[in-house]
Amino acid sequence: MARGGVKTLVVLHKGACLLPLLPAPSDCIDFSIPLCRVLYMSHEVRLTTQTMEVLAAILNGSGQGSSGVDIAKVTGLASGSLYPILIRLERAGWLSSAWEAGEPAELGRPRRRFYRLTALGAKSTAKIANDLAPAREARLAWGQ
Repeated sequence: MARGGVKTLVVLHKGACLLPLLPAPSDCIDFSIPLCRVLYMSHEVRLTTQTMEVLAAILNGSGQGSSGVDIAKVTGLASGSLYPILIRLERAGWLSSAWEAGEPAELGRPRRRFYRLTALGAKSTAKIANDLAPAREARLAWGQ
């Protein structure tokens, strides 16, 4: 059952099992416990410290793009943190990605996926840098 975009649980009267998103049979009690909200990702990017580190690593990467492994080495982020950030940036249109040319057998390793900033990503990153410049200068003026 869904009410107002919130998924609910149906709990059997003995509490023996949980049945997600099924119509309640007559012997069940519907407690309408919120399970999760269905959120659709907007095209706005959350600018966390890790996201800015990823963007900086891609900006400083080579012209052919930066692989996830290269970005992980620069940022020190684990794959469980890095790849969700890359996916969000790509879905928001800030990054494009492409698989490395060649077959894994020829390369002697799995193919890498290379990430590059798009025009939107470059524009947005430049705006972020401009917005942060006064704060950085203020910290330098105070010796912090």
